[in-house]
Amino acid sequence: MKKIVCGGLAVALVFGVLSVSGCKKKQQQPQPQGQMGQQAMPQKVETVLVVPEGIKNKWKAVKLNITDKTTNKSQVITVEIGKEAPVPNSDLKIYVETFLPAFKMEGGTITSTSVDQTTNPAVKLKVTEKGEEVFKGWLFELYPQVHPFNHPKYSLTLAGYEKK
Repeated sequence: MKKIVCGGLAVALVFGVLSVSGCKKKQQQPQPQGQMGQQAMPQKVETVLVVPEGIKNKWKAVKLNITDKTTNKSQVITVEIGKEAPVPNSDLKIYVETFLPAFKMEGGTITSTSVDQTTNPAVKLKVTEKGEEVFKGWLFELYPQVHPFNHPKYSLTLAGYEKK
């Protein structure tokens, strides 16, 4: 169905036919089409993680604040980079893949703009519960609301980091 843009009075007739004096038809822009007349899907850009030399030798661990939402009690645990640690009194285990002190994403590349200055600290981790993955992604110290850990009982934030 084509849209009609009118400067005057529009009168609707039976069966949905519109008639107006001085009206102009507004042409709809054609949508990009893929094979067989389907709309083209946007291409997903592969992201590549580039950890600059020196980061692995400079940083030892991250500190994570875990809050039990039912009791409102918090605890901070330290997990070494490249290691897994259980969360006490829970079925959660956290594996810390990498830490970037100055996270930057540009195009399809994730990297750090600094080896030792913590201008935008971020940690990439995986969380499992009873052996099943419940979270995989980045946590940001300065922006905890970006890609948060969503769990019915626990909240998890990046609380700090340790140098070697």
